[in-house]
Parts: sequence; C-alpha cells; structure tokens
Amino acid sequence: MNFAVQSALVFFLAAISAVFANEMDPCASRCDAAALDCTYYCPCSTGCPKGCSTNAECSQNEFCNYTDLLILNYRQHFRDEGVIIDTTTDVGRPVDFDYGFSDVQNSCTVVLRGEMYMLGGNQRTNQAKVTIAKISKDGCRVEVTDDKIVPTFVGGTNGSCAFYKETVALCFKEIEKDYKACYQWEPGQRRVKNLPSTNFSHDWAEMTDYRYQDKMVVTGGCTQDFIYGCHSKTEIFDGTRWIEGPDVPIPEVKGHKMTADEEAVYIVTGRGYDYHGIPEVLKLDMATQQWSAIGKLVENTTWNNSAFQWGYSWYTGECSIQKATYNDGVFSTEIIIPDDNDCYMDLWYAHMFELPAGQC
Repeated sequence: MNFAVQSALVFFLAAISAVFANEMDPCASRCDAAALDCTYYCPCSTGCPKGCSTNAECSQNEFCNYTDLLILNYRQHFRDEGVIIDTTTDVGRPVDFDYGFSDVQNSCTVVLRGEMYMLGGNQRTNQAKVTIAKISKDGCRVEVTDDKIVPTFVGGTNGSCAFYKETVALCFKEIEKDYKACYQWEPGQRRVKNLPSTNFSHDWAEMTDYRYQDKMVVTGGCTQDFIYGCHSKTEIFDGTRWIEGPDVPIPEVKGHKMTADEEAVYIVTGRGYDYHGIPEVLKLDMATQQWSAIGKLVENTTWNNSAFQWGYSWYTGECSIQKATYNDGVFSTEIIIPDDNDCYMDLWYAHMFELPAGQC
C-alpha cells in the first residue's frame, strides 16, 4: 500500500471515528456544528454531561459564561423587579430591574444577533408604530431603541413571533387576515416584509424556530371563534411555504409555549380542550414527524405559558418555578423556587433571557 493510499485510509478512519464519537456524545456534536448557536444550547448548559470541556473553541465562546436566567414578568414590572436563577446551582434571587418605557405584557421576545429584543406589546397597541426595546448589555435595565415597526404588533394572547434566519417573524396578529398573515423584520428596517400566510388560523397559538434546517413551526391556536374554533394543527415553514404537519395529539392547544433543540420541537404548558391545563410535555421529532408525550409537570399549567429550554432542561412555572429535565429517555421535574408570596411573579407570558453571570 503506497503512502497516498495509507494517508487517505487514515484520514477516512479518523473521520468515521469522529462521526461515531459525536453520535455517542451529542454535546460534542452540537458544539462542533458551526450552525448551532452557543447562546442557547448544549455548550453553555449545565444540563449537558460534558459541557464545553471537550471542545476548546466552544469553551472559549463568550456565551459560555451566560449562566444566569433572567425572568421578567408583568406583575413585577410595576415594581421594577425581576428574578435571577443561577443555572449552575438552580438558586433564585430577586433583583432590581429598570423596565423603563417598555411593554412586558404580550410583547414579543427574541434573541437576535446577540441582542435580547422586546417588540410591541399590549400597553401601546394604538400607536402607529411598534416600540422596540432590548436588554442593556451593561446593567439590569431595558432600553428603548430608535427602531420602530409598522404596523403594530401584539404577541402572547394575539400573535406569535420567532427568530428566523437572523430576522424576526411576526405572525397571526390581524383578525382581518383571519390570523394567518406573517411578516419579517430586522433591525434598521422601518417596515416589515411579507412572508407567506399559513393554511390555518393561529390566533393565540405559539411558534418557534427550528434553526437547524432554517424552519419555523407553529402549533394550535384558534380561528376568530376562540371558544369553539380552536384546534391542534401543526404547520412547518420550509422557507417558501407553510406545510401541514402532524396534528398535536390532543383535541386543541392554545396559550402554550414552544421550544426547540437539535432533534425536536416541544410544547411546554398551555391550555387544551375546555381550558384545562396541559401537564404533559409534548415532543415533535423533526426526523420522524411524530408527536409523543415525554413526561408530566408537577403543577397545573392552566395559567402557565412561559418556559425556557436550557440544554436538556426547561425552566417553567406559573407562581412557583419548576425545572424539568429529559435526558436519555428519562423525564424528571422538581420545584426549585416555591411561591411563598401570593404569586408575586405570575408568569403569564413572562420573558426569560440568558445573561452573563453576575450582570444583575
């Protein structure tokens, strides 16, 4: 065997070994994939078995010190307060937080180009333009930007939003368009661009990005009849059109929260038929296009539609905060911050952001 053939064989075997190593170690696989965002997933997550230690490049990523979870909510908004959870210990503490002139209730939140944005909201829906704010990088405060959007946008109980290809998708807010219309916005752009409309109405629905394939997924919601017109339809945006996916395996779902990781999208909390809470965490495997229930939360979720996925775990809750973890097919959950003060947070469409340790 000549040297060239030997070299090629060695390279091939090394490549195969790396592939199998990454399959065996999903944390390293996520770390090595250039398209994955270290802000959100395994490299910076305490739920990851090996964390950044197996990959020098990821371990030096600036986002790997983002171990504080900031929770902002409309009840504490009026007292300029928030909650920080240290995800390395799961210990929470109250913090002073300057909300400034920003909407919390039913505003859209998205992390875009390293900035944490809050767009629109309930408090100034009659304005001709949407107010845009973002979390300051140098302290515990919200600062209103000079950017404005036309037309107005209300999320949460109305529309939905998601990160999409370094822009923000704003959808399902307009009753006159049967809650099917979608738009696209990016910083510096004063008017939104049109995106294709969905096949079904999605008022009071939820949408998330599946950025590993540049897709978005929306589930559930309602028609203009939000009493009898709600459903469990799934639609997936493939970059050119919305394609119908498998129905969520319950009669209807609304007022819920969706998250995503490399393998799947998830429904965490929300309301089902007759406004009953959905205690099961539901998973849509994006490869097989099959839904499954992976576990149950420990509290009723009728009024809870806030959650944040951190690696293999979710932080969620209504008045108390629980942490649920799903790893190697095993689901567990526990209350990490009990409510001892008459629901002083009230996580009704609360905002949750990662922050560098000790910023607040």
